[in-house]
Amino acid sequence: MLGGFVAGEGSFIATPKQPPFKDGCQRLRFVFSVAVARRDRSLLEALQSFLGFGWIRDLAPARASYQPQSEFRVSSLRAHHAATIPFAETFLLVSASECSSSVGMSACSPRSAHTPIATARGRRPARSEDARSLYGAECCAGAITTVRPATKNDGAAFAAGFVAAEGSFICVDRRYRFAVGLGRVDRVSCEALRDFFGCGSIVDSPRRKPHYDDESTFVIQSLRQLIEIVVPFMDEHLPPSYKRQQYLAWKARLLDYWEHRAKRVRPCTVEGCDEPRRAHGLCRHHLYVVHRV
Repeated sequence: MLGGFVAGEGSFIATPKQPPFKDGCQRLRFVFSVAVARRDRSLLEALQSFLGFGWIRDLAPARASYQPQSEFRVSSLRAHHAATIPFAETFLLVSASECSSSVGMSACSPRSAHTPIATARGRRPARSEDARSLYGAECCAGAITTVRPATKNDGAAFAAGFVAAEGSFICVDRRYRFAVGLGRVDRVSCEALRDFFGCGSIVDSPRRKPHYDDESTFVIQSLRQLIEIVVPFMDEHLPPSYKRQQYLAWKARLLDYWEHRAKRVRPCTVEGCDEPRRAHGLCRHHLYVVHRV
């Protein structure tokens, strides 16, 4: 689940750091960050506990109409080697987040080379051994090697985490939809969701402003697919979060509409008969029997 959540909300940042090295080379700071509304702070706490590194800070709203934020950050090079890189390589599927992770973090750890690490004052984070054993990153005191485990990603957990980060449950004028909207650069994630759910479509839209990216949106709007596929999946896999609260409110309205107002083929009201009803709640056969009598 956390892999999908990071794919949706995570950022991998490399910024200049002062002063430069004595030989004039630019010093860099590498940061892994996940920022969400404070109401979803529990997801950041779960990520912090899972990685065994990093800290969480609470931020005031940037504007009066915005939600207060919470941000999880990891900036230690040793933490990146021991936890961030193995986590990203193991649990991030192909997406823009994984590409930025590969580009940004490769500067501080080539995948196939041993890289000496000079830690501040020679100290090692107390939880680094736990993280190494958890992710399979085999390290020693003076060298780091990133190892990609052989385990496969759990598609359901990844999809649930990604939906918690980027999903939308929409109801407008008796039209119900489940949608995940992303920049065009992440269209492959929309295709992965379509393949995973086995239904839905992808809509490509031009950018709304010049400095925006083009958009790709994965959408499921068939009532029967929402009832038979989306609802059971979300009930089982969507993690506790504000997104789940939104889903439960949307689900209640969807089920009420499905039961009482939706135009659909309903079965005969006679017990044991699954034929479609025609009139008075009866199928063609039972309607004929009743009126003949």
